[in-house]
Amino acid sequence: MVRLGRKEPLVTGSFYDHAVFIYMKLLVGEFGCRSLIL
Repeated sequence: MVRLGRKEPLVTGSFYDHAVFIYMKLLVGEFGCRSLIL
């Protein structure tokens, strides 16, 4: 998965996924996990 000379897309994607994970975790904490789990 790691490509030499092309680390920007990998880092950006990893940062984006981490940010989304934190955002969803905050939403789960805010509204309750049972209302968001489909």
